[in-house]
Amino acid sequence: MNRFAVLGGNGGTGRYIVRQLLEAGHIVRSVGRSRPAPILAKYNGRFQVLQADVTDRDALPSLVRDMDGVVFAASAGSWRAAADVDYVAVSHVAKACKAEQTPRLLLISSILVSEKHRYVPIRIFLNTAMAWKLMDCKLRGEDAVRAAGLPSYTIVRPGGMGAPPSSNSFQWPPSHSKVSVSQGDNIRGRILRHDLAATCCASLMSNNTHNTTFEVVQATPKQEADGDHFADVLQNLSTDACA
Repeated sequence: MNRFAVLGGNGGTGRYIVRQLLEAGHIVRSVGRSRPAPILAKYNGRFQVLQADVTDRDALPSLVRDMDGVVFAASAGSWRAAADVDYVAVSHVAKACKAEQTPRLLLISSILVSEKHRYVPIRIFLNTAMAWKLMDCKLRGEDAVRAAGLPSYTIVRPGGMGAPPSSNSFQWPPSHSKVSVSQGDNIRGRILRHDLAATCCASLMSNNTHNTTFEVVQATPKQEADGDHFADVLQNLSTDACA
């Protein structure tokens, strides 16, 4: 049993990460700007909800304290918030994790953040229409995590997920599909949020994801995933050159 904090635990992906970690028997601290709907009573004693904003730097040490791992699944809530959330807050969380000696930090980023894709149309759209300089800020957030001197980090770059689902559309248990993993920001595709969550949860428990950055999309053709799939696809990752 491990202790994990999920920052953005109320979000479209964060909710699945929280639930999957709880189902695996871990202790989970879910952090979000708003208070989520009550979780099933069977998790009593292993589930803590904290209402906090990841942009509140003074609150961060207490949010990550005594955790075995921290997941940054928060996202910008407005068009102008990308710098505050995807870069500044990520940087401050990485520093807080280092100060609190948190063994592991997992950051959810995005495909197409790399500088080589700066003039790709979809990146331009995401960087301007979705949130101001969203992709640039995600890239700076990644760099801040790599440079923080953490014991271990993992940066997960998912494919397109679409708009976050409403709280009423959360379905459990989900039906998982196989995913494809790559490095170098060269693959394209989409991924379901619960499959991304399963990939993140497997990454937190894997010895193959220390100090790595990788992309993940749904495998084609679509295939049902068994319980070992998400751990298996992480076996051949390479450590980041800067690690």
